Amino acid sequence: MSKNLKILVVAISASLGLGLLIGKTILNNEVESSGIAIQSIGWTCSMHPEIIKSISGSCSLCSMDLVEMSSNNLDDKSLIQFSDNEIKDAGIETVLVESNEGRMVGVKMPGNVVVDQKNVWTIPAHYPLRLEKLFVSTIGQYVKKGELLAVVYSDEYVQAVRHFIVSLRYKNDKKVKMYQQAVDVLKGWQIPDMEIERLAESKDLSPNANIYAERSGILLGQSANQGAYARKGNVLFEFVDITSVWVEIDANELEKKSFEIGAEVVVNVVGNYSEKYNGKVLQVSKLVDRETNTSKVIIEINNNELKLEPGATVEVMTVPGNLKKLLVPRSSVLWTGSRSLVYV
Repeated sequence: MSKNLKILVVAISASLGLGLLIGKTILNNEVESSGIAIQSIGWTCSMHPEIIKSISGSCSLCSMDLVEMSSNNLDDKSLIQFSDNEIKDAGIETVLVESNEGRMVGVKMPGNVVVDQKNVWTIPAHYPLRLEKLFVSTIGQYVKKGELLAVVYSDEYVQAVRHFIVSLRYKNDKKVKMYQQAVDVLKGWQIPDMEIERLAESKDLSPNANIYAERSGILLGQSANQGAYARKGNVLFEFVDITSVWVEIDANELEKKSFEIGAEVVVNVVGNYSEKYNGKVLQVSKLVDRETNTSKVIIEINNNELKLEPGATVEVMTVPGNLKKLLVPRSSVLWTGSRSLVYV
């Protein structure tokens, strides 16, 4: 009797277990097809929350391992729940997302000071010459307007000066244009007025001519050394005026939206944050570098005090404005390529 009772209890238990298993399988299949939430444990993909399965496995879209979730939330496919241990093991951190309407926010980017290409100028040889003596030869050397750069020898220069000295006797004779023509030749060679006045007073027929800086700036390069010959038109010196400089930054597509042409920015030299410089966005390149996936942004800055030097590393900050959107940490964004996800 006792033995038959045991067999009966085992049979009933097995039937109940088999029935529960079949019922659970049927219900889970219905969940996958209809999306109806039931009291069971489901599995979903952290990258594709629309994928929900009744058993563990991998995502059919990205092959990532599925994570367990509560069936009470299956009707909200964007909600994923983790246990305390799962949160700890995965290193998940949470922050409070708030509305930042009215909050002042700016974008900060690294950059470098470069020369303003519009301010580059050269001194050519206005006549065939030989460089007798150089007074500037160091790249980066600053020169002032009117500063002596070199002493040269030229037969054409000697002839022009002799013609000028002869023309002085006709200076006040309006009928004879010899004097004015001689002066025009010298000025055409960028000989300054003070040098022409000196020649008129001294009547110096020296074979050497002086070359002066036409503007203030720093030396970018020179194409001839002392003792070398230069033909007419050859560039002797290249300078740049740094009273206006550019700041160049590399910005990706998202960052470029903060640097529209004409937008105001603030620039700080790295290591010297006490001084700030105001500038405006001058150019935003339409060319994208294939290696860095960034484009060049050019910012123009007034540098009358010559404190910003080409080559210096700076930080560029867009002038803050009212942002009427939610702000989240950069590290919380999941960059999938076709879209960017943030779980809230």
